[in-house]
Amino acid sequence: MTPGLTLDIGLGMCHAVSVAKVTLEEGLEAAEEARREIEQALIDAGLTPEYLASRLIEELDATERKVFLSRWSQRLIYSKPLPAWTVRQHARQDAHRLLDHYPSERHEITGRGGGPIDVRYVNDWRQNGNGHQVAIPTPGTDPGEE
Repeated sequence: MTPGLTLDIGLGMCHAVSVAKVTLEEGLEAAEEARREIEQALIDAGLTPEYLASRLIEELDATERKVFLSRWSQRLIYSKPLPAWTVRQHARQDAHRLLDHYPSERHEITGRGGGPIDVRYVNDWRQNGNGHQVAIPTPGTDPGEE
């Protein structure tokens, strides 16, 4: 195995970590295993497909009441139950998305100005003058170096 690179992007910071390269099949297998573990954890917590379906059906029939203050009697006036159109719209969109009725979404990550991402191996981290952590690139991995 040869060293590879993975980017861990979260909380506004990007950390580069040196790792071993894996084959496409190994990567897909690891991703599928992680997906199965997450799905099982959700089911164990009670978030089953049946529960989600029942909640979705409730949301498709969601209602709301409007409340008004009467100028004359200074009393609250409640409307009859009205369709909660925003809730129903989001539920309908969720149902279509779950049933794959929409084309798949495409997400691309690019560098500044749409160019390539500048990736470097990182040996160490240090604090800069502002107290932020900055990466110290591994020698020979800086694109500016010749």
